[in-house]
Amino acid sequence: MDFKEFEKSIITKFNAIFFTKGRSRRKLDRIVIHHWGRKGQNFLNIVDWFCKWNNRHTSCHYVVGEGKIAQIVNDSDTSHHAGNWDWNCRSIGIECMPEKHQKDLHLVAQLVALLWHRYGKLPVYEHRQIVSTDCPGIWSAKEVTELAEKYFRGEVVKKSKSKAIKEFFSIQISKIKTKKEAEKIVRDLKNKGLNAYMVSKETGKGKVTSYSKNALVRKAQKSLGMRPDGLIGQITRKSYVSFLQKALNKTFKTKLTVDGVLGPRTKKAMSKHLLQYGDSNNYVTALQILLYLNKYDPKGIDGEFGNNCLKAVKKFQEDNNLEVDGIVGPKTFNMLTRI
Repeated sequence: MDFKEFEKSIITKFNAIFFTKGRSRRKLDRIVIHHWGRKGQNFLNIVDWFCKWNNRHTSCHYVVGEGKIAQIVNDSDTSHHAGNWDWNCRSIGIECMPEKHQKDLHLVAQLVALLWHRYGKLPVYEHRQIVSTDCPGIWSAKEVTELAEKYFRGEVVKKSKSKAIKEFFSIQISKIKTKKEAEKIVRDLKNKGLNAYMVSKETGKGKVTSYSKNALVRKAQKSLGMRPDGLIGQITRKSYVSFLQKALNKTFKTKLTVDGVLGPRTKKAMSKHLLQYGDSNNYVTALQILLYLNKYDPKGIDGEFGNNCLKAVKKFQEDNNLEVDGIVGPKTFNMLTRI
């Protein structure tokens, strides 16, 4: 395993809100595996929660999910993850996706191998071994350790994409009878590192429609006047917030500075206004773009809060454990802006 290349290409640095500088003169001598509880949550939303929205005074050193690793607390500092101060000071906490996809299991194992390369072979523990909790769910310290050993010794060779593609074409496509079966194959291919999506063909027209979720992001980017690459980065976020500020100014005369920064004044303006079925204004247009950026399809960007927009809002609320009332208030809008 090329540790330098892994660290350079895979790990992105962020800054958690809550941590303690240094390690209170204790020696780093262990690693603790966690999961972030409820399934179906977005990797970047979890990172944002630790770095922007966290009100529980908790943190970790690394967040791993969706084939990505974020370091949010430096190894030399103490993250608040174990529920035990001595363990906090002596350990590195790794927060993982509760679904435990194979790709993420391998990433966690590679991260552990990297930490061993830096600090020696630190033992790996599960959070439930420290305090009474179900965390880390289906994650196993033993499984992570065994796989990390293979990476540490250079025994694991990452499967090439060409091999994964060959496996895909060995599937008997004619046997796929339902959308559910197709979705499972797409998930399996994504776990192999492929950019997979479903395609359907309309009978008689020969029209091919891509159901790639990135296509939804591209539609939002086109409406913002951007180059549609399907990737949500700082430029997309700033462009959207600028559009949102203009919409608030035009619809509600809020007199916000259009700077693309989701600051206190913009959040306050958002908190004062609701959107619901039947509304028709620029603020609805901003909502529809934001739904597309979150990969929910309101079936158009027209400034009209109709049935399709209502369905997309309710689906988003349901997926994010919000009250499913179809009304876009502060809680729903705040959750939507965590892209």
